[in-house]
Amino acid sequence: MLYHFIVFSVGIFNSLTDLSLDGCPPSTVKELYKHRNKLKSLEIINAGADDLRLLLAPDSKETYAKLPPMAIPNQPIVEIDPKYLWNSLTSVNINNCGLSVIDKSFHYLPNLVNLNLSHNSIGKIENLQNCSALNYVNLSYNRIFDLTYLDRSLGKVITIDLSYNRIDNLHGIEHLLAVKDIDLSGNKINDFPTLTFLTTLPFLQKLNLANNPISLLPCYRLKVFTQFLVTVDPTCERSCSDLPFDPALPILDDIVIDSNERIELR
Repeated sequence: MLYHFIVFSVGIFNSLTDLSLDGCPPSTVKELYKHRNKLKSLEIINAGADDLRLLLAPDSKETYAKLPPMAIPNQPIVEIDPKYLWNSLTSVNINNCGLSVIDKSFHYLPNLVNLNLSHNSIGKIENLQNCSALNYVNLSYNRIFDLTYLDRSLGKVITIDLSYNRIDNLHGIEHLLAVKDIDLSGNKINDFPTLTFLTTLPFLQKLNLANNPISLLPCYRLKVFTQFLVTVDPTCERSCSDLPFDPALPILDDIVIDSNERIELR
């Protein structure tokens, strides 16, 4: 079946701040780039959007080619001319669009706060290090399996959804020192030792491991909590007595530890 899309321009909307495209490939939208200093929210869903450079960085080819996929120590910083940046854009949702990579276009979104790239085919987390304001990241339902050097792209994120990917080892996640909420449900985690990479996160409050092989093992919840108890840092925020849950333990799979579990952990 052949689909015929209508090409249209948004250039006439001088005050455009929010744009949602459902079933419309970005290639059918003309003059969006002229709104880069005003657009605050961009949503593209249910459409092919495999080449974001043409949408977000069409006039910066030379610089684009030099941008590194992650922050690398001792590597010279590539400066992007401010005139190419989307300085007002704080929210991006590109959902179910067939993305296979997080490309270099995201270097041009310095003030991005909320990012949803769920339901795509992304295999690596990269090219997000210039999004220094990034707070919430949803990468659920992708093909991610490796979290090594995660902090070089997502060092300051607070909430991250990595559910329903292909993750079986959590090495790399221990460097997300600002994170409070991690969803790892529906992955391939099958042993308790890999959870030690989570237990030193000082601000972690919520953790979801449901629908992993590990969640089917006997005494699953107690064994997860035990991993955290043996590595409690008395100086971390999870030790504060005024929090609405057990100070040393995150809320696991949306269920707060109950009194019976506390007794069994003694």
